[in-house]
Amino acid sequence: ERSRGLGDVYKRQECFRLVEAVNHPNLQLLVDLYHFDLEGESLSALEGYRGRLGHCHIASTQNSRLVPQPWDGQDYLPFFRALAAMGYEGRLSLEGDTRGGLPQIRSSLAYLRQLIGQAAR
Repeated sequence: ERSRGLGDVYKRQECFRLVEAVNHPNLQLLVDLYHFDLEGESLSALEGYRGRLGHCHIASTQNSRLVPQPWDGQDYLPFFRALAAMGYEGRLSLEGDTRGGLPQIRSSLAYLRQLIGQAAR
């Protein structure tokens, strides 16, 4: 049997087991909203990653991977509520097309700040 490299570790549960087994603060999970949506995974699964989640990545399956916008058809609020409920205060990155330049990026950041505020209530 060949040895499995980290490139072969791709399922969230498998990654979670690896993070748990290593048990070191420098190895944490990354959650990607795009893949949660593609795979139809429930956001309630995030609660199980409490204390092991180190980074969140946002891209939308609804908007051709533009940076998040209020008009893009994706409901981001449940994602932010799930993160707030588990006390997540880590990093967040956006994956998306920025063909609209700085105005599009500014609009996205303002929208995300609004969502984070709503989720915290």
